[in-house]
Amino acid sequence: MTFKERLNSWRERRGEETAVMYEEDGTMKQKSFRQFVCEIEAAASLFPQGGGKRICLLGQNSYAYLIGLWAVIGSGNTAVLLNRDLDEAILEQQVRETEGAVVLADAENRERVLSFPVPVQALEELSEYAGIHGTPGSTPELPYTGEDAEACILFSSGTGGRSKAVILTQGNLLASSVEPLHETRGKMLLCMPLHHIGGIAAALHDFDSGKALCICPSMKEFLGTVRLMRPDTMLLVPAMLETLLFRGKKDKELERYLKTEVKRIYSVGAFLEKSLEQQCVDLGIEIFSRYGLTETAGLVTDPESWKEGSVGRVAPWNQVKIEEGEILIKGRNVTPGYLNAQDDSGLSLTDGWLATGDVGRVDEEGFLFISGRKKNLIILGNGENVSPEELEQKLLLCPWIREAVVYEENGKICGELYCGSPSDIGENQEEIRKEAKACVEAVNKTLPRYCRIREIKFREREFEKTSSMKIRR
Repeated sequence: MTFKERLNSWRERRGEETAVMYEEDGTMKQKSFRQFVCEIEAAASLFPQGGGKRICLLGQNSYAYLIGLWAVIGSGNTAVLLNRDLDEAILEQQVRETEGAVVLADAENRERVLSFPVPVQALEELSEYAGIHGTPGSTPELPYTGEDAEACILFSSGTGGRSKAVILTQGNLLASSVEPLHETRGKMLLCMPLHHIGGIAAALHDFDSGKALCICPSMKEFLGTVRLMRPDTMLLVPAMLETLLFRGKKDKELERYLKTEVKRIYSVGAFLEKSLEQQCVDLGIEIFSRYGLTETAGLVTDPESWKEGSVGRVAPWNQVKIEEGEILIKGRNVTPGYLNAQDDSGLSLTDGWLATGDVGRVDEEGFLFISGRKKNLIILGNGENVSPEELEQKLLLCPWIREAVVYEENGKICGELYCGSPSDIGENQEEIRKEAKACVEAVNKTLPRYCRIREIKFREREFEKTSSMKIRR
């Protein structure tokens, strides 16, 4: 199925149902599926039809960004998605690397790219044009493009660790949405950035399943968006979920909302602590941990399946196998490769199988379990392999430890812990650290001698994180 066919499906099946909700100039606005698709068609008419141009987008989540993204892809061009958190030198390098023809930037970021050697246009003006000319029944049809047409280019750390430009085709993006596995209604919070595959995949899944997409401008603003739009479904990284639950304990109205209106939460991007999962269960919220990569165009597992400790059952649009502990994936969702790769640049594709760099297993019922990253494995002198992520998950069960990173140093396993900043815990710092050490000792007693944590270090600041809130190791 092509992107054009998917858009027409949304319009025909959903019609006047609400597709998008967003705040603009202090006013809540809504767009129906019919109007949304017509505005995409109107905006797409401004781009070369089926031209194969690479058009860069830079900005925070917004209705204008969503229109721009779908219009570029729908017109047969390629959307190059830039991370607004990067500095200008890196952004310019990425525009040059992808041979971007133009940059569509929002008002907040436009001045940052005016010196780039390509034209810069306003995302808001594109959206305004679409709003004026996107009249149902009068918009031009999108050009036909095949499933192999480039849809977008996203920058990922890849399986080799360096930033790489991942090519995704229209077929890749739509592989998981040919037929929605589960038809639902309601409102879904979009706070994962649309320059990230998590944001794109979430939007596609929501539109396919019939949910209204509640646009959150950035991860920093998600609590305010939650209070304003009151979605019943959310896709969050664990750090955001922890913040939401923590605030809910201190705010009676927020707690009431969580208990009575929120039906399910999808956790992505990092390991989900059992304590967070249990808090959701206690509130009556269904909680699902999910797994996917930029290179797999989003989810590898069925978003609605659940088994304790797993990231879901392997979805029907791809296959998964385990070789020497590493997870390999094959399917229509897997990228054809990296842009300008001379030697695959770390992408390992053998007979269509993508080597993910993740370590895990698949049980007899098809559920996938992740234990860590292959590159993070600690290989001890006695030949034993230790997964630092598994040890970190055990440490994070301790209520005194907020963040933990386990690593090897001078032949021994060390744990670096963050228990809160001095301003947060004040005079209680020494007592809290004493309790944290006791937790480490308790965890060590449950472990074989070779993988016990021999040294503990404390830090006074949170660990640096990526744009998707993963700790940088």
